[in-house]
Amino acid sequence: MTVEECCGTKQTLTYIAIPDAYTPAIGDSMYMDIGEGAQCYSIVEEPIVFGTPVTTVISYYPGNICTNCTAVNTCPSPTPTPSISISPTPSVTKTPSVTPSLLLIQQEVTNCSTSATYLVSFTVVGSIPTGPVTYLSFFPGGDVPNGCYTISSGEPPFGPSDGVVSSIGDNSASCIVCTGKPVPSSSPSPSLTATPTRTISITPSPTRTPSLTPTKSPTPTPSPSTVVYTLNLTTLTGADLCAKGELRIKKNGVTVGLYDKNQGSTTVTPSVSSVTFVSTDTMILEAFSQGGGGGGCFTSDTIVRGYYGGSLVVTASEGGTNPNTYSIPNANATISAQFLAVN
Repeated sequence: MTVEECCGTKQTLTYIAIPDAYTPAIGDSMYMDIGEGAQCYSIVEEPIVFGTPVTTVISYYPGNICTNCTAVNTCPSPTPTPSISISPTPSVTKTPSVTPSLLLIQQEVTNCSTSATYLVSFTVVGSIPTGPVTYLSFFPGGDVPNGCYTISSGEPPFGPSDGVVSSIGDNSASCIVCTGKPVPSSSPSPSLTATPTRTISITPSPTRTPSLTPTKSPTPTPSPSTVVYTLNLTTLTGADLCAKGELRIKKNGVTVGLYDKNQGSTTVTPSVSSVTFVSTDTMILEAFSQGGGGGGCFTSDTIVRGYYGGSLVVTASEGGTNPNTYSIPNANATISAQFLAVN
């Protein structure tokens, strides 16, 4: 197939070993070395011609036209225009100075704290940890946090890198004994200067500026708002003179509102006009009868009734269930009471 440098314009017809997981297509990009040093290339022409591969793809980036490849793998530094000295006998001496880009090796790692798995890149300038657990630090701009990581021993999957390792700590036997290590003092961008061993012909070409994919900021999770419910307690008029008992509103086992009916009165004013609560509170409406007789009355019992939103929901008497309760739902409502003397 024909490929073109992502960081230049040079095109080359070559045979490449493509990973089985990908079907090559025009526009796909690859990080590989076809004899000019490892760098990013894009497929610019088909059909695919089969032959003996001259190189193997290090990383494959489908359908992004160089963007993700150059975001992770830096372009080679442009070489200066070679100086030419002319002697009386015409001859040309070219002594290029070459500074190749760092070769990145990808490996799958798993964070000891979160169990999240990442595909990260290690530079050959540093050392690739043998594990099984190592403290890793990363260059800014990636999605991978610094910390202790389990190093995968298998073949890494092909795909874009989540981050580039800037430095590594000591190897540890397990996540438990990996306590981390301060980032060693080092140059943020290590460079490798090499002296070429062959004479090459250099045609200067414009440098292509890669378009970087911006890093997305996480969207904060909104805090849920607390809903407050209100129970309004109405004043009772017209109660039986000889009736006696109580209607109680309890929140989490404590009485917070009370209708207290004594003999000799036909009006009952609640202890509070309203009660508020939230969904995590346990709300109970409890009716309690104090029976009959006493105070010059010749009654046999008292019936205490509790109303929720105008509907009868609980009844108590000495001749029946006493006390008796009703679970108040999460809603706004009106509470009222009724006290009846039984002859």
